[in-house]
Amino acid sequence: MGNMNNSDEWRAQVKFQLQIMKALGWYFTINKRAHKKDAASQMNVHQSLISQATIAPSKADKIDESNYKENNIRLISFSRALKICDFLDVTIEDVLYYYQHRNSLVNMTEIDKLQNLTNKFTNFESCQEGSIQMTKDIESLFKVDNNLSRTSNLISDVRNPEFSQWFGKYYCYFSSTSSTEAGKRRNETFDKSSDNEEMKELLDCSTSDYIFCGILDIHDESKSKDGLCHVDFKFLSNPKKRRIKRYSGILTLSAQTKAVFCELISNDQGEKTYSIFEKQDLGPEFSHVQCCIAMVLTYSSKCHRRRPCCERMIISRKMIKENTREYDTMKAYLLMNDNKIRITKRKYGELIKEIEQSTDQDLQSIKQYFPNLQSLKGNTVKIEECAFIPESEIYNLHLLTDIQKQKFEVLLRLYSIAPWYCKTKATKTDMLFELLNSPRK
Repeated sequence: MGNMNNSDEWRAQVKFQLQIMKALGWYFTINKRAHKKDAASQMNVHQSLISQATIAPSKADKIDESNYKENNIRLISFSRALKICDFLDVTIEDVLYYYQHRNSLVNMTEIDKLQNLTNKFTNFESCQEGSIQMTKDIESLFKVDNNLSRTSNLISDVRNPEFSQWFGKYYCYFSSTSSTEAGKRRNETFDKSSDNEEMKELLDCSTSDYIFCGILDIHDESKSKDGLCHVDFKFLSNPKKRRIKRYSGILTLSAQTKAVFCELISNDQGEKTYSIFEKQDLGPEFSHVQCCIAMVLTYSSKCHRRRPCCERMIISRKMIKENTREYDTMKAYLLMNDNKIRITKRKYGELIKEIEQSTDQDLQSIKQYFPNLQSLKGNTVKIEECAFIPESEIYNLHLLTDIQKQKFEVLLRLYSIAPWYCKTKATKTDMLFELLNSPRK
């Protein structure tokens, strides 16, 4: 291995990971006691991810390191292989060994007999030596660096298969952090025509609300000179003046949780921002992440009163166009609601007025059944100066269809009193400072 160049080493690793996927696929086939849905439940993931992590025996001979991408195969990570093996109560070394001798070990009875022997390798010539070498191969192939090792909790090597679902371009939507702008529409209009392709793209995704749309590019290994997963981010901070803010940074994955960490730096702005979002449990029809919601730690936008700030960001593979149900839903989910939606009587009245101006029959039904806040009152919805409506209560309104419930939830969120962001205040820091440093009475 030491004499291999990077390309040869990577091909060897891919070959080995495919071998593990084939071995696991074979083991699930002969082990009638093990079910993929049970493995998914134990690992708290979608069953499709377990299916994607294995290769059925019927396909095994047709897939190798030269064509696995064309066959839509996503390579298994070492951490996922370990968890599947834990479920199967078998080590990676053993499942690979059994797979090598699958013509002799045709069912679990044969494997059980082998496992019950004091030294299960004595029945096969040179097997113990082969197992020791196999263990060394596993350690060397999966430890491209410490980020791919069994003990690592963070993954930063861009070649790791866990990154493959993230590569590509995303549209990122987030609110202004200025109190004079958040939740409002722009007073001015701006021309969306441009001869510059980059500017055209940014103008095209800009909105007439104070909702910004940035473009995030997550680069694969071809754009990396240091082995890390690099990202670029840009957005029009002022569409009318064509002012672009640019950031660059690094994407890191957690090996223990679904967390994804993105650190962005702008030397021009003298800023760093941090985003945390979750890995997606994708269905078999999607090989890449489609949408997720991030929490962003940043600095507020008001030039003369900038403060530490956090807000939500919607990250989407597709551009979200204005005047669509998707756009209204996106705006509603940017608001920092928890599982209770807080709405005043005045704002509910504005909600009903919007319904009255709409031709949507689903919304007309909502108005008919729930014309005022009082009509929502029940065991869990209390009407005071402000209504506290548990999200679950909306989906228990049996008068409404599922689509109507979803639309009602979005409207309630849009008119709720939830903040668009949360900022620190210097006055609160000063007050706390005085309390901490005043003489005790």
